[in-house]
Amino acid sequence: MRGAHCWTDHRLVVTKLRLRLQLPRRSGKPKPYASLIVDGLKDPVKRGNNNPLSASGEGLIKSKEEVLKRWTEHFSCLLNVDRAANLEHIRSIPQLPIFTELDNSLSREEIALAINQQKNKRAVVVEVPYTFKASRIKALYKNRGDRSCCDSYRGISLLSVPGKVFARVLLNRLMKLSEQLLPETQFGFRPERGTCEAIFSIRQLQEKSIEQGRHLYLCFVDLEKAFDSMPREALWIVLSKIGCTEKFVRLLHDDMECCVAVNDEQSEFFAVTCGVKQTCVLAPTHGCS
Repeated sequence: MRGAHCWTDHRLVVTKLRLRLQLPRRSGKPKPYASLIVDGLKDPVKRGNNNPLSASGEGLIKSKEEVLKRWTEHFSCLLNVDRAANLEHIRSIPQLPIFTELDNSLSREEIALAINQQKNKRAVVVEVPYTFKASRIKALYKNRGDRSCCDSYRGISLLSVPGKVFARVLLNRLMKLSEQLLPETQFGFRPERGTCEAIFSIRQLQEKSIEQGRHLYLCFVDLEKAFDSMPREALWIVLSKIGCTEKFVRLLHDDMECCVAVNDEQSEFFAVTCGVKQTCVLAPTHGCS
């Protein structure tokens, strides 16, 4: 028996369990999303090695030097967008007590935990950069749009392994604070939550609306380049308002630099003044905040 009032619609949960328990029908398991990104970065068709259009759109660029210069110009403009935010409204948010544990010295236990939380087969920078905040950007085709247009590619930030471990330590500390503040409706990028739970909730809402004869409205929002163009000043104010210390906030993205790698060539490092790193584990939690 299914019914919204009895809360007995468990078909999604049962289906999920069956998928986990059944034997694989194919010899190879489906690759996770991270492995697909790594494969895409190795594929010369999907990465930004094609001849891009010039900034004016008049023709294709063919020389390696000009191709690297064009990609550097594209990502430099993308990651330094001057996007205004209503700071007065953000400053009106009530100030919560400061969570001073964020400034504690790193412990061996924290580092060991962060190392164990790292996933295999991730794309990384081979050499350790001079700072954990530096990253190398490679362009990955989005599988839609003109291949010669730079906007049809997603910039993937390759971080060093020590930088990933350091970011994971910061995330573990931040989650002690964020889990107390995030609403129950936030399903993404949180432990013990995912798309199955969100779909289950929507199914329940649909059944209730049908049984009670009420209208149900769903709103789908896709923010263009949300991670790349997030106003950093507004983000810092929000983090400080929820209890993050000034030192912790500055550890995140102050003095962040990156370079662009195309055709085995690398550009000079340039400053990044807005947004958060695409592949950094801290980025989703920043967005939820």
